[in-house]
Amino acid sequence: MFKKVGDLNVHYEVSGQGPPLVLVHGGGSRASAFEEMVPTLAKSFTVYIYDQRGFGETQRPPELKLTHPLWREDLQRIVDSLGLKQFALGGWSLGGGVCLDYTVHNPQRVTQLILIGTGSPRLERSDRSGFDRRRQLIEAGAKPEQIVAETFEFTKKAFSPYSIEHNPKAVESIRQEHLRNNPQSYLEMLKANENRPKIGDRLKEIACPTLVLCGEHDGRTPLPMSEDLNKAIPSSYLKIVPNCGHFYGFEQPEFTSHAMVEFLKAFGAVKERAGAR
Repeated sequence: MFKKVGDLNVHYEVSGQGPPLVLVHGGGSRASAFEEMVPTLAKSFTVYIYDQRGFGETQRPPELKLTHPLWREDLQRIVDSLGLKQFALGGWSLGGGVCLDYTVHNPQRVTQLILIGTGSPRLERSDRSGFDRRRQLIEAGAKPEQIVAETFEFTKKAFSPYSIEHNPKAVESIRQEHLRNNPQSYLEMLKANENRPKIGDRLKEIACPTLVLCGEHDGRTPLPMSEDLNKAIPSSYLKIVPNCGHFYGFEQPEFTSHAMVEFLKAFGAVKERAGAR
């Protein structure tokens, strides 16, 4: 489905019935990153997924350029357009950063927060060499096929050994995602990530129950990142996802979604508001 929201024509999907749960995908991906998780989540919740500005099928003008504040504002406009007053919010990777930023600025809207493979704004980021190489290639005019050919080994290092050996479908799915990326939008994303919101000292303000999920072998946002989020956010809980790297919805969708459902039910997700759709 598509919905006109401000300067965007947003591609989004709604599934299930129950309290509202909004999910925000990671960089270089799209809403379909959650497609193997949605069936489990939709048994208990009304699940909203959408392609962020710069990704997937959401249509955007060339200006404004991608920034974290802009992604946060897009999220605000989208939930407003859907009639969601309060909702559970979850994000993966870059999407987790957007959700952190949104929750700090809109604490009254978020009933529960779920951070999946999310970096801590209080710590230095992990190895960025592959991203730096992608930036060089894009600035030199490379096409997606060349970019993926030269940098996908960097991506594969973010998978768990279990996935590399037993789940080649997950690896290929991410390769196909990268081939679909718009190079210029990806370049904007890389620049946006160099100017992440400096909200590390505000994490203590997050009062809602928060679940921090970390893959056992997540080398992109490794365990110390999740441990720091767990330490900084008062009502937070850390859970390790076994046999998982950084690509949760592709590597361990069932475990991840069940952990989310258990958390949300334990902390009493709000009842669905009238007009939520």
